[in-house]
Amino acid sequence: MSMKKLPPSTKLIFGSADLFGGGALNMVGFYYLIFLTDVLQISPAYAGVIVLVSRAWDAVSDPIMGVLVDRTRTRIGKRRPYFFVGIGTVFVAIVLLWHPVAFAEEAARFLFALFAFLFFSTVSTTVMIPYLSMQPELTDDYHERTSLNLYKMAFSFLAGILAALFPMQIVAAFPDIRTGYRVMGLCFAALYALPWLGIALHIKERDNRSDPPPPRFSLADFIAPLRIRTFRLLIGIYLGAFLTLDIMSSMIAFALTHVFGRPEVLNLVLGALIVCQLFFLPFLGSLTRRYGKHRVLVGAAMVWIVGVTGIAFAPAAVPTAVLMALAAFSGIGVSGSLVVPWTMYPDAVDVGYLVIGRDIAGSFSGLMIFFRKTASAAALFLVGFFLDVAGYVKPIQETVNGVTTNTNVTQSAAVLLTMRLLLCVLPFLLLGVVILLARRYPLTHDIHGRLQRHIRYLKGEEDTPLGVEELENLKERLV
Repeated sequence: MSMKKLPPSTKLIFGSADLFGGGALNMVGFYYLIFLTDVLQISPAYAGVIVLVSRAWDAVSDPIMGVLVDRTRTRIGKRRPYFFVGIGTVFVAIVLLWHPVAFAEEAARFLFALFAFLFFSTVSTTVMIPYLSMQPELTDDYHERTSLNLYKMAFSFLAGILAALFPMQIVAAFPDIRTGYRVMGLCFAALYALPWLGIALHIKERDNRSDPPPPRFSLADFIAPLRIRTFRLLIGIYLGAFLTLDIMSSMIAFALTHVFGRPEVLNLVLGALIVCQLFFLPFLGSLTRRYGKHRVLVGAAMVWIVGVTGIAFAPAAVPTAVLMALAAFSGIGVSGSLVVPWTMYPDAVDVGYLVIGRDIAGSFSGLMIFFRKTASAAALFLVGFFLDVAGYVKPIQETVNGVTTNTNVTQSAAVLLTMRLLLCVLPFLLLGVVILLARRYPLTHDIHGRLQRHIRYLKGEEDTPLGVEELENLKERLV
């Protein structure tokens, strides 16, 4: 592990892999629920079940993958083999995810979508967990980790911009909506697959075949990170922020289509949101240096609450420019609320080394990915469930001369009110939790410096450990 600054090329190539991590999940959040209900013609409740079942699978596969990464021993390291495999599997997963099957029976369409989403979730697990577990080993410097994550999140936000602006433009370029979705899936499959080749070839790992074998496998390996208070607080912050993102992302599509009656401006509103996220990104490094990560996070969550509340309560006839301005203002809060938890993550992994005495970064990333997917699933399930209960009516789908088109149906007042409440109430509650937990987060810059000093002693890189009393005080605060 190096205290030196990482070269920009390493940061760029490492960050580029999050085109998939940020883009694919953004696409799911923006469009997948409405793709299931309006294109595949699956009821909102069944659509929610698809995502919920896949998260039950993730509850098993994500922690197992984390432990598997920690135990992998190969000539090229413990993570790079998964990146090479991911080049092909990521491509296939995205193609299947957005493939608009036209089976006559809803049950058949439901089963295909369930398989496609389960495959997508599994592929995401096999590449993202080793990818995220690589962060703590690239550098142990508190601020350099922030810089690395700013590169990572820049690509994530860039992927979000592409996911907001181009999928529906590609779909709309074809008279047949199904052809449009097939072409869109192929384009984004190529975009998300290629970066894994770059990271697999550029970022080297040592031959770890001679490392001591890990302890005998046990259930404790899965849940070891959850023993650590710092990590539990981080998970709560992370879940609150990303669950809010997924709810907001999915509801904006429904709100613009039915509440505001302007589905054609969806790309503009989402684009304003994500462009502002990207624009604000360079300021986060200096803000966290000056005020601390947890204070920046509190401020960002407050800004987000104001922005999303403004969208939820805007009148139906509000000018599009106002909606874009509210989305852009929300983007400032979204930027800080999503980036800062990831800058906290490698620091929390260091606490794991202090407690357990060995590298289990894979277990940490496995749980982070699992909770991220759980948040996404919970968001889509809740949205689908409440829309179904409120009486959401699917568009009328017609196929004439081989061309399939959708015609939106006027929704009831109860459905429109449900959309507004989903866009406002749940984000308000979740971001309130983020604020409360961020204020209690204990891992500051100074405390992390003491933590790193003792870890270097445990690794034989430093001669003098922390004093007994100082070490106990550190564990009491962090563990």
